[in-house]
Amino acid sequence: DVPASTSGGNRQSRFLQGRATAIPAPGGRVRIDLRWKLVDGAGRPVGMLASVAEASETAWRTGEDRLIGEIANRAAAEVVTALGTQPTRGLAASALRVRTPDGLAPREAETLQRAMETALRANRMKLAARGDEAGPILVGRVFQAPVAGGLREIDVQWAILAPDGRELGRLGQRNAVAIEAIETEWPLIARQVADSAAPGVLEALEQLPADALTARPRSSERR
Repeated sequence: DVPASTSGGNRQSRFLQGRATAIPAPGGRVRIDLRWKLVDGAGRPVGMLASVAEASETAWRTGEDRLIGEIANRAAAEVVTALGTQPTRGLAASALRVRTPDGLAPREAETLQRAMETALRANRMKLAARGDEAGPILVGRVFQAPVAGGLREIDVQWAILAPDGRELGRLGQRNAVAIEAIETEWPLIARQVADSAAPGVLEALEQLPADALTARPRSSERR
């Protein structure tokens, strides 16, 4: 619902400028560092955005439609957030902290944390600044169990907590994934997990009253 054009403009228009840098990664892949700058009609910066994507080198060099579409969709959602259209209903108006998930090796846990932060921003959520401990907290825990056919079941539980540790809500995800993919394509899987969970996190926060951090609501569960 944001009017946009690739040509023209006026003094009230804002303009989006982008720069992408591809950094080689193991396995014939590239890490794509994206920097976006939103400026007003006079060229003054009014917002800075940054995101990271990963893809095969071939997909990046050939401009694969699916890859470019994913990058554009993520950027568009973050631009909407920068324009000031963040959720204001219920607890979703508060800045959210995302803790490093439990149940994973440190590197994989950090990857999932970053993916969730990116997905939440894409869903217009405001994330807390460093040192801000007044808002709700999102805590994840990952459980894995082998299943038949060379697959492993990934069960991810997300809990929304008050600063004092009270649980305000819970969401669950469960999928079977090839073991080889978990070991070699975890950044992609983490993004898929986060992209799937983020809308549910937003919905749960919108349903919680704004005073839920100080009141003692009954915990709700979503799957």
